[in-house]
Amino acid sequence: MSIHLPSQLHGPRKSAQASQRKISPFRNDPEFRKALVERIKKEIAEGTYETEEKWEIALSRLLGSQDC
Repeated sequence: MSIHLPSQLHGPRKSAQASQRKISPFRNDPEFRKALVERIKKEIAEGTYETEEKWEIALSRLLGSQDC
């Protein structure tokens, strides 16, 4: 376990990948968001939302964010 004093803390770091993500022009469109939520709810109910690929990406991002 590491103990960091206030003078040793630095602000959040942005990954190169995060800064390269494009923001969708539909992000603030209420109709688009409603359709997206409905699609995701349907996929969850059908059991098709979580895929092996999505789990691999999530695990990779989680492990990549750890300072070991």
